[in-house]
Amino acid sequence: MHVIVCGAGLVGYSLIEHLQRDPLFSVSVIDASAANIQNCTQNLDVEGHVGHASHPDVLARAGAEKAEMLISVTRHDEINMVACQVAETFFHIPHRLARVRHPAYLQPQWTELFGENGIAATRVISPEQEVARALTRRLQIPGAVEVLPLAGERALFIGMRATNTTTVLHRPLHEIAELFPEINATLVAIERDAKIAAAHRNEQLKPGDTAYFVVERAHLARFQEAFTGTQAEPYRRVAIFGAGNVALNMVLHMNAELGDKMPHCQLIERDPDQAKRAAQQLKPGIVRGGDVLDETTLKEENIQDTDLAVAVTNSDQTNILSCALAKRLGAKRAIALVSSPSIDSMVASLGLDGSLNPRELVFSSVLRHLRRGRILFLYALPHDGGEIFVAELLEKGSSLLNHTLRDLSLPRGLRLGAVIREGHFVLPRGNATFKLGDTLIFYAEAGVRARIESLLSVQFGLL
Repeated sequence: MHVIVCGAGLVGYSLIEHLQRDPLFSVSVIDASAANIQNCTQNLDVEGHVGHASHPDVLARAGAEKAEMLISVTRHDEINMVACQVAETFFHIPHRLARVRHPAYLQPQWTELFGENGIAATRVISPEQEVARALTRRLQIPGAVEVLPLAGERALFIGMRATNTTTVLHRPLHEIAELFPEINATLVAIERDAKIAAAHRNEQLKPGDTAYFVVERAHLARFQEAFTGTQAEPYRRVAIFGAGNVALNMVLHMNAELGDKMPHCQLIERDPDQAKRAAQQLKPGIVRGGDVLDETTLKEENIQDTDLAVAVTNSDQTNILSCALAKRLGAKRAIALVSSPSIDSMVASLGLDGSLNPRELVFSSVLRHLRRGRILFLYALPHDGGEIFVAELLEKGSSLLNHTLRDLSLPRGLRLGAVIREGHFVLPRGNATFKLGDTLIFYAEAGVRARIESLLSVQFGLL
């Protein structure tokens, strides 16, 4: 199965890394930069082509006539869109994904641009919108550093940072279920020292760890209280550092999703022109001018009364430092937008409460379209920390059928978080028997995919 990736930057490189692990895929990459192509071909098993992804002759050299998917993630929206159009018009590539960043293309009144008679992209992916969705999910669950709805929102994949007040510190993990038997939640992975791995029964949580659970949504409030020892207080005041495309998408998305429950938001922007542009699109008084690295500015905006500070400027360094300053001045929580993997891994050690990585969010969005068979959902965790799968057990040849979890020899890097059976959340106890029609939620460390394919009797591929 041949895939063409247009753009060999951070996102493109990550996609190629993932694709080349699977023998199902052969990959060609196109980039206008010879240095980027050299970086890919020297380090990855990929065919590289220097040129513009929107040019038909370049796509032809990259094997467009045999390709089943084109993923265009260059820095330029227009190149990505035209590449999809050329791929459909001349080569009839059935699956065409385009990264589109500028909000002018994504506003509701222009949706026909990507409709049946518009630009021939079968899927449009916006980093800004992916960040906005991720932040909105976290706003709905105060204290969470990761939130994903799963299986029709019957379950949640949720990450919680362990602190000195966490109720389950220094206890073997197998005791957690015994302590809270009335709560449907399974601990599947732990992040420690910027590394995520499957959770095992004799491990113990330490302050600073991030614990990843699969939780029944109806039990969320009880789960949060049991984990933290206190009731979660909703976010009422949110300070957003920066007023660019990411910030605008965040505010608009929160308003659409949360409505009357949306917290009070204040945007702070240093660039007067950018602040003016943002103010024209939002309610009066939401955007203020000022430097988010200036202590006086933050105090004037009452940062000490802020429940959550979110830094989304174009600079990773500014985002990290402004969040650290906000925390020092009294903000309860702070999240930074960080694109660099090396800086992202430092977030927890700097005392911040999480990060949003647009590269990884785009990567996961694309990844969800590289599946077939019974795989319903696929999400990649940061720092090469493995993946979350939701799969249907509909193959009569699966080795899971009519076996209990205790009978199966699951690899150490694989954890079953929940079974959804006839719409009900079922905890994966040792005596649980798998039945045809079950929906299964797995966490798998990197490299354990082949074992999942074997268990489910499916292969990954195109949606």
